Amino acid sequence: MSRLPILRVRFARILAVIAASLVCLNCVVGTQSAIAEEPPTVAEILKRLGEWRKSFATVRVHWHSWHREDFIEANPGVDPDRALGITNYSDHEFVWADFGAIRNELKVIKGGRMVYRNLLGADGPRPWAATTDWDGNQDELDLITFYRPDPTRPLSTNIGFNSIGGLWNSSGLWLDERLKQAASQLNPVFEEVAGVRCVRLELNTSTSTQSSEQVLWLDPNHDFLPRKSIVSGNIPNLGWIVIKTWIASEFAQPDGTIWWPMKGVLLEEKHETGFEWFVKSVSFNESLSRADFAAPGGTPGKTKIIDYLNLDVSRVGVESKGSSNTPQQDSVSPSRSDPTAAFPSSSRWVWLLSASVALLVVGVVLRFGRRNRN
Repeated sequence: MSRLPILRVRFARILAVIAASLVCLNCVVGTQSAIAEEPPTVAEILKRLGEWRKSFATVRVHWHSWHREDFIEANPGVDPDRALGITNYSDHEFVWADFGAIRNELKVIKGGRMVYRNLLGADGPRPWAATTDWDGNQDELDLITFYRPDPTRPLSTNIGFNSIGGLWNSSGLWLDERLKQAASQLNPVFEEVAGVRCVRLELNTSTSTQSSEQVLWLDPNHDFLPRKSIVSGNIPNLGWIVIKTWIASEFAQPDGTIWWPMKGVLLEEKHETGFEWFVKSVSFNESLSRADFAAPGGTPGKTKIIDYLNLDVSRVGVESKGSSNTPQQDSVSPSRSDPTAAFPSSSRWVWLLSASVALLVVGVVLRFGRRNRN
């Protein structure tokens, strides 16, 4: 009898075994792949972000921001990257300490010269703000305002800081704290941003008068720090609109251990171009005290002081005639890169006014550049 049929049968059996093995192997690999593709849990995200935040007790961030399209339009033929620093931009410094204090200083630079300073701060007991005269002596403060504190929201503000907008917003809380408060509503899913696989989260908040939504894309490769954040709001008579989009395009470890967003853009409302920002330096765990966050002293005889807690108006070095409760002034030089801000909800209208003035000034600077070509 020929052995050929027997060999064919054996060969067919061998092929069947191989095929079955491949199917089983594919199932195992497919199962492992499916498991690997599962997004991290909310607990895992909060753990990583919490460890990131707890790695520093203080932080100082210095950055520049500018509106590239405005600059190019106002300065045709000028390389914007080479011109930055000698023309028009804003210089910012934000400082935070875990004992409950912040300060920020904004300097507006026009034609390579500082034309305005705005300082905001809270040393814990009292929030304050200080400004200089537009295009005046920037070593002399024109106005210092002390506001009524709100113990429930001691570091909240009604303005944001563009470079750290994805990490810290006007609530006065870091991202891990805000996510922890909304943990029950979070549903992590994978989604790519600029070719990077991120974890997408949605946060929704509502009040009796309005509602808002924030969508975050967190980068697992950088301790789940955000690569992108979009804030939308349901504005009366306008409906849902995008209020601002924050994007981080580069990350680094300034001290060799802690990740930080170093470059990006802040787009406002539906504008396609916005404020580019890049971090000049980040310092962690400096030795700071509450005195480092106190309001500056002002210039005797010049600096006006408005104290909303004691309902008093006075000038530095001049005895108050409106009240015996004149605010105590610190001996900090006004030319120091001091303070920053906290805005209590109990005097929200005051903070809104201050924020509007500050934003108006910055807007004027940027738009003025269009008409005054350097």
